[in-house]
Amino acid sequence: MKRILLFVLAVFLLTGCTQKETITQMDMSKVNGELKDAIAPYLEENGNYLLSDGKGYYVFLNRGNKMDGEEAVELKNFNIDVNNEVLTISFDEDFTDTSTEETDHQLLYKINEEDQYDTIDIVSNGEQSHFDHSISF
Repeated sequence: MKRILLFVLAVFLLTGCTQKETITQMDMSKVNGELKDAIAPYLEENGNYLLSDGKGYYVFLNRGNKMDGEEAVELKNFNIDVNNEVLTISFDEDFTDTSTEETDHQLLYKINEEDQYDTIDIVSNGEQSHFDHSISF
């Protein structure tokens, strides 16, 4: 009887822990199709982009373009917070003289449960920011 009770408890705990993540990072090198086509015009322009394919949302953060004499920008400490129906995306921009292949200059995330959120906020270095473009494809 104890074994059955333990099994039922384990199944209950495990099914409760398999909750779908709110937002997942996507590998930029594996993006293809319509999403790749939607992002392409903005690869040469630094900014924050909200994209929608009619089924869900994507957030594209681009800091990959550096002008001569400017410091490179690395995106760090990406975090999400859900409060009521507001999804807040926060990150830090670290300015540096050096840039390596491992440095994150472009990040792409898929918001998995878009219907829950009335508002998507962006906070960069602790300050409210904005989307530069909202794109439907």
